[in-house]
Amino acid sequence: MNDLQFLKTKTIGWYVVLAVALAIYIPNLSVRPVNIMEARNFITAREMLTDNHWLLTTMNGFPRYQKPPLPTWLTAVSGALFGIDSVWALRLPAALITIMGLFFVYRFTLRLSDGNVVLSVSSSLVVATSFYVIFAGRNGQWDIYTHAFMLGALYYLFQWLQSDHHTWRNAIGCGIGIGCSFMSKGPVSMFALMLPFLIAYGCTYGKGTGVVLKKQAGSLVILFSIAIGLSAWWPLYVSYYDSQTLEAIANKETTSWVVRNVRPFYYYWSFFIQSGMWTLLALPAITYPYMKTRVSLPKEYRFAILWTLCSVLLLSLVPEKKSRYLLPVLFPLGIVIAFYLEYMFKTFPIKGKRIEKIPLYIHFGILSAIGILFPLSYYLKPILFQEQPYLWSLFSIFLLLSAGSMLYALIKKRIQLAFISSIGFILFCVCFGIPLAKPLFFTETYEDLTPMVAYSKKYELPIYALYTPTPEIVWKYGKKIPVFDVHYRDEDRIILLVQKDIEEETIQREIRFKDIQQVGHIDLNSPGNRDRLRYKWFICSLK
Repeated sequence: MNDLQFLKTKTIGWYVVLAVALAIYIPNLSVRPVNIMEARNFITAREMLTDNHWLLTTMNGFPRYQKPPLPTWLTAVSGALFGIDSVWALRLPAALITIMGLFFVYRFTLRLSDGNVVLSVSSSLVVATSFYVIFAGRNGQWDIYTHAFMLGALYYLFQWLQSDHHTWRNAIGCGIGIGCSFMSKGPVSMFALMLPFLIAYGCTYGKGTGVVLKKQAGSLVILFSIAIGLSAWWPLYVSYYDSQTLEAIANKETTSWVVRNVRPFYYYWSFFIQSGMWTLLALPAITYPYMKTRVSLPKEYRFAILWTLCSVLLLSLVPEKKSRYLLPVLFPLGIVIAFYLEYMFKTFPIKGKRIEKIPLYIHFGILSAIGILFPLSYYLKPILFQEQPYLWSLFSIFLLLSAGSMLYALIKKRIQLAFISSIGFILFCVCFGIPLAKPLFFTETYEDLTPMVAYSKKYELPIYALYTPTPEIVWKYGKKIPVFDVHYRDEDRIILLVQKDIEEETIQREIRFKDIQQVGHIDLNSPGNRDRLRYKWFICSLK
C-alpha cells in the first residue's frame, strides 16, 4: 500500500512540509531558558531599540561587531512588534528563517530530482526533524540564518548553472542569498556549505560548466556585484567609524579559530549523530558502494553524498570544532537519507533481502520502545506528572499511539506509514514534551533577579557589577548593568553584583567601601551550567 500517494503535486508536497515545519518550530518557543549565545544576541537587539544602535551594534553598552547585524535586525523588529521582553518574539525570526530554509531544501530537491515529490518531501522532513536543525531553529542563534540564506543562494545557483531560463532572476536570487548569508555570520556558510556544493557540482556536473559561465558572463557579473555589495557595506561602514575596535575584535575572533576548542581532525567523523533520530538510517544512506546501484537517481545521489562528505572534510580542517558547527552538513545529509528512504519505500514490502531491512526495524523499533516506555517517567521523574498531570497523560497517549502505529506499519510492511508516524512522534515531542519538561530546565536553588530589582526600586539604589556580568544576567535584568568604577561614581550607596565565588575581602581589596553587607543571591543556573550564573548582591556604602 502506498501511504504517500496523496503527494500528487508539488504544491501539496510543500503544504505538507509547511504544516510539519509550523508545528515543529512555532509552538513553545519561550519554554527553554535563554542561553549565553541567545542572551548576547537579544541584548544587542534590545539596545538597537532602546539606544538606536542599529549599525554600530553594542552589548551592555560596549561595541559588538563579532557578527554582522542582519539576524539582530530581524530579532529587534520582531521584538518591537511583539514585545522586546518576549522570548517567543525574539526566537520567532529564527524559526521563520528555518522554515524558509526548508522551503529551499524542498525546491532544490525537486529541481535536483526532476520533480520527484516524494523524494523532496522526504528530504525536507528529514532535515526538519533532525536534532540540531530543531535545536538551531528554535533558538535565537545566528547559525541557522547564515545557512538558510545560503540554501536559497544555492537553489538559484543550481538553476543558473543548469538552465538558460530565468538567467537574470537566478543570478539576482543567488547574489541576494550570498549577501544575506554573509550579513548573518560572515563567510561561515560560504566555506561550510557553498564551497562543498561547488566541489560536488564540479565533480558531478562539471562537463560543460565552462561554456555556461562564458555564455552567461553578464548575469555572473550581476551575481558577484550583488553578493559583494551586500556583504561588504556593513564591515566598511564600521571600519570607517570605529576601525580600531573592529580590528581588535577581528584579531581576537581570528585567533580563537586556531587556539580555542581545538579538536583532532577526526572529531567530526560521527557527524551523522547530529541528525538525531535519523542516525541509524544515515549509516547505510552514506555507504556509497552499497547505495550507488540501488537509488533511482545515481548521479544525483552521488552529488548529494559528495556535498555532504566535502562539507565534513572542510570543517575538519578548521582547528576549532564544536558540534553545532556541523549544522550545514545536515542539509545535504537529509537529501542523502531521503534517497535511502525512497529505495526502502519500494523494496521493504518485497520478500527477501532481510539484511537490508534490519536498520529500519531497529530505527522504528527504538522509537516505538521510547513511546511505549515513556509512562515509566511517572516513577523515574515524578515531577513531570506532578507539575502538569493532564499534559503528561495526553503526551503519554499520543506517544503510545505513534509507537503503536510504527509497530503496526512494520508488521504490515508499510514503511511509508512508519515514516509518517515517526514524524508525528517528533511533533508530539515538541508540542507536548517541551512544555512538560520545563521543570527540568531549572535547578532547585533557582533564584532570579526580582528581589534585587525590587530592592533597587524601593530604595532608589543604582545597580553595578564588580566585573563584566554574564550575558544571561544582563538580559534578565532588562537593561545595561555598568561595571563599577570608584573614580567615576559619587553615589552614597549602591547595589553591587558579584559572582558567587568572590569573597568580601576581595571586594574590599578591589574597592575600599565604607561598609558592605550581603543582602541576597541570584542563581540562574540550569543543569549543566556549572555555577556560572550564581551571583551575590551587596549593599555598599561609599561615604
